Amino acid sequence: MKFFTMPNNIFNINLTPNEFLVYSYLCFRQGQSHSIILKTKLIGIKLNLTRPTILKAISGLIYKNLITKKKRYTSDGYLLASRYIVKNNIHITRFFKIPTLIFNIKIKAVDFKIYSFILKCMDNLGEAFPSLSSISKHINISRSRVAKGIKFLREESILSREKRLKIDKSHKQNRYTIAPKSIETTRFYPSPKQNINIYIKAGHKLLAFFILNRHFFYLKIIYLLLYRGVVFIFYNYLLTHSYLLLIQKE
Repeated sequence: MKFFTMPNNIFNINLTPNEFLVYSYLCFRQGQSHSIILKTKLIGIKLNLTRPTILKAISGLIYKNLITKKKRYTSDGYLLASRYIVKNNIHITRFFKIPTLIFNIKIKAVDFKIYSFILKCMDNLGEAFPSLSSISKHINISRSRVAKGIKFLREESILSREKRLKIDKSHKQNRYTIAPKSIETTRFYPSPKQNINIYIKAGHKLLAFFILNRHFFYLKIIYLLLYRGVVFIFYNYLLTHSYLLLIQKE
């Protein structure tokens, strides 16, 4: 399974869930030069975020000096996809790994941040024992929302939780483990209607129309083929008839 790394002290920076999700995706997509060329629309489709949300998150990351954005133009002055450069100004002493397949799952930014923090708390045995209060404190999300996020991760078979009891039957910190195989099998494949919405959001309305009206699209192809065939036959008939008239006059 493929992973990408994130610094442990990323949680010391007060990132919003959307900023954390976009920054993680840029870290995943960056090349050896720590840069990546991406369109905002494609980021939105992959992360299931709207364009204004992504632009706001990118502005926040630039303000917090985590990335830089360079606009690119053609020779005619048309705007191209921007180049993003992930800065290495975070003092990395330790890092944790995030499976790349997590981006194939429809997951909210808040749940992704909760999932990432639990990964950060993993030991060498792949076990983590953070309390709800500890997760809430470090990622700046309410305790009730953390509990809701963990419930979602468990329902999607991304995270497993084991309740533990002390000798006196009182509760102690839960044991969390990540199931990498479940991430491989729990992929998100949108329905055709969701696909249409994604294309429409990305601005590909014509493509969405053809996908939604496949029968019309096929009929149009047949019509064009028949039309061109009739025109071709009629054109050949005119040429042949003109040639015969010329021969008769001669």
